[in-house]
Amino acid sequence: MKRSLVIGFVMLGCGVVASAFAQERYWIELRDRTVVESNDQPQAATRAGISERALRRRAKVLSTDQLIQANDRPISESTLDVIRSTGARVRSVSRWLNAVSVEASPAQIASLRQLPIVAQTIPVARYTRKQVEAVKPPASTLLRSSAANRFDYGTSLTQITNINAVELHNLNVVGEGVVVGMLDNGFTNYATHEALVEAEVIGEYDFVQRDENTSRSSTELSSQGDHGTGCFSVLGGYKPGKLIGAAPGATFMLGKTEIEGSETHIEEDLYVEGLEWLERNGADIVSTSLGYRGFDAITYSYPIDSLNGRSTIVARAASIAASKGVSSVLERRHRMVNLRHSAERVRRRTVVSSRKSSPRDWAFIGLAQAQRQAMVLRMELLLRRR
Repeated sequence: MKRSLVIGFVMLGCGVVASAFAQERYWIELRDRTVVESNDQPQAATRAGISERALRRRAKVLSTDQLIQANDRPISESTLDVIRSTGARVRSVSRWLNAVSVEASPAQIASLRQLPIVAQTIPVARYTRKQVEAVKPPASTLLRSSAANRFDYGTSLTQITNINAVELHNLNVVGEGVVVGMLDNGFTNYATHEALVEAEVIGEYDFVQRDENTSRSSTELSSQGDHGTGCFSVLGGYKPGKLIGAAPGATFMLGKTEIEGSETHIEEDLYVEGLEWLERNGADIVSTSLGYRGFDAITYSYPIDSLNGRSTIVARAASIAASKGVSSVLERRHRMVNLRHSAERVRRRTVVSSRKSSPRDWAFIGLAQAQRQAMVLRMELLLRRR
C-alpha cells in the first residue's frame, strides 16, 4: 500500500513538472511603434524591404504619403533579444500585427507579460485539415476541346468551362502581368512537372523548414506538397491536350506554410508571415486553398462571436493586405479568416471566398478549385482597369 502511494506521488510530481515546462505557442503583441514621417518614405521603403512592384500596387489604393506605414517597419532585433532573454523561442514575427509568435512555458509567458514592451499575450490558434480523398470522375462527364478555342484543354475543359474561363482565354485574359502568390502545404517537384515546367516562378519560401525550397524535404511525410502542386497546376498549368490552368500566363510566388499530417496543424502565425512576405514582394493576388473545417479540440479555439471577419489574427492580416492593394481569394471552407460567418464584411475588404466545384466535375484528380480560380481571372480584369 505504501509502495503504491509512493509511486502515485512520484507520478503526480512528474505530471506537475511536465506541466510547468510544457511549451505552448503564443502571440506576443507589442506596444505601438513610431509613425513613419512622409518625408522619410523612400528611405523607409528600403529599410522595410518593400519592392518597387509592391509600391506601385500600393499607389493604386493609397496616397503617396501613406505608401509606407508604421506597420511596415520590421520589429527590431533588440526587441527580439529582450523576448528571447526570457527563455522563449521566437517562431514567427509579424510586422503588420506588431507581434511575435513564440514557444514558451507558462513561467516564461508570465515573464513576458511583465515586460514593458508587451501589450498582451494571445494563444496561437491551431487548425486541422480533414483530408479529402482524390476522386477521378467518369470519362463520360468530361467535355472535349474544340478547335475554335485558343487552347487545347484536353479533359481540363470541363473545369475551365464551369467557370466561363474559356471566353476569357479567347479574349487573351490569361493572367499576364499579374503576380499571384500561393500559400499551401508545399509545391513538390513543380519545376519538373510536365504541366508546370513552363510556369514563371519568381520566388518561393518554405516557412516550415526556413529555406527557399518548397518541395517536400526528406523529413516530411510523403504527401507534403502534393496538395499545393495540384492547386498550382489548376491555376498555372500548361500542357496542351491535357491540362490548361485558369491563368497560365500569370507569374507566381510560392509559400509553404502548412505542416502535413494528421498529428500536426497549420498555425496562423505561418500563414500571416507568408501573407506579409507575398505582399511586400509585389503579389497582386494571394490564392489560398488550405480547406480547414475545424479547430483542434485540445488547443485554443476562437469563440463563435469572434468569427466576424475582423477579430482573428488571420482576418486582421487579410484586411491589412487588402488595404495595401492585395486581393485574397480563399476557399469558402477556410475558417481561418472566418468567411462563412462574415461574407459581406469580407467582400468589402477584397477578401473573396468561394466553394469548390462538385467532385463529379473535377478533371485533375479532385484538386480543382474552379470558382476560386475564376475569381483570379476576374480580378486580373479589374487590375487592368486600374
